Amino acid sequence: MPRVHHLRQATLVLAAAVSLLGIGAVVNAQSQLPAPRDGDVASRKTAIPPDQPRRAPPAARARRWTFEVRGGIGLATNPTAGAGQLPGLGNVILPAGGGFSQARTVSSWLFGDGAAQLNAFAPTRSLPLLPTLDATLTSLGATRSAGGTLGFAIGRDLSAHLGIDFDVDANLQALRMTSGATSALEATRAGFVKTWQALLLSARTGPLTGLAVAATTTGATSAGSQVEASGSLRYRLRPAAKLDPFLTVGAGVMTNTGNTPSPVLMGTYQFAFPNPGLAIPYKQTDTVTIHASDGGARLVGVLGAGIDKVLSARSGIRLAVRATIASNRAETTLDTNPTTEMSVPQEGLFFGGGPTTIIINNGSLPSTLSAPPLTRFQTFVGRGIRIESAITVGYFFRF
Repeated sequence: MPRVHHLRQATLVLAAAVSLLGIGAVVNAQSQLPAPRDGDVASRKTAIPPDQPRRAPPAARARRWTFEVRGGIGLATNPTAGAGQLPGLGNVILPAGGGFSQARTVSSWLFGDGAAQLNAFAPTRSLPLLPTLDATLTSLGATRSAGGTLGFAIGRDLSAHLGIDFDVDANLQALRMTSGATSALEATRAGFVKTWQALLLSARTGPLTGLAVAATTTGATSAGSQVEASGSLRYRLRPAAKLDPFLTVGAGVMTNTGNTPSPVLMGTYQFAFPNPGLAIPYKQTDTVTIHASDGGARLVGVLGAGIDKVLSARSGIRLAVRATIASNRAETTLDTNPTTEMSVPQEGLFFGGGPTTIIINNGSLPSTLSAPPLTRFQTFVGRGIRIESAITVGYFFRF
């Protein structure tokens, strides 16, 4: 019996050991399993039922619009090609005969037939020649030099490479009379005084009393600016790069703003005719206004290139070169306004001995300086192509 008892105890001890070994193995296996992650726990907590569709996360909003402000320097080619003309001959007021040559009216002594008639007396009366305005009137009289530009642009991207822009630019460089034109104005002004003093002093009727000859120049020789509005296509060569070159092509309208250069040259001579017992005063005024323009509103083509420097997702700096191409519509026009102050009794002064007769008269026979006034008579019109260019630096932002 003792032997059986010992065998039963041994069996119980072995069963207990096997049980302990089993429990230890289970615990060890569980300890080696990976711990659940927070994301797994959260996903289990927020599990979406099978019958509910999953929503995609919202995409980042694309900024397709741009706004740019810019400034720079503008240049112009100022082509000189064109055609000029002067007014034709005036009406005949005195036919040749009776010792006098033919007399015909003029609207000014400062150019054209008026200057030709006056200078024709130089050989016979020892007169200094009057420098005329003919060359100034029949050629390009005003140009634009380099000057500042200001502008803005609104653009929209159509794709990664292609976009459209609406541009407005002000070219601040003024239209200015050429140095040759201003020199000619001064020469004609001074020549008017010398030539008319010499002619009136040569009068064979006797000394004229109260003789006075004067000439002045007034009016602006520089004025006006330009505004250009255009639309263009922009092609970006490297849209994802920090430095993004681009090309532009478009069309628009350019117009002048403000006044145009309009110098005024006015010459006056006055004297009293020696009449027994009564001096008869005379006064005539010769006024010429020159209007210079490089064309009114006109269609233009636009070509350009540049590069964008991206500063952030919303802003950048833009360096650009633009060329505006249009027809050359430069022109010069003139106004004339001859006047004679009447007096009584009626008396006339005739200068003969030349190809024509010059008459200063307040009677029924008109004076030579009595042709109808001219208004905006075109003496020069340009032809060919005119190119305006600008180099600008701008800041843009996207929205």
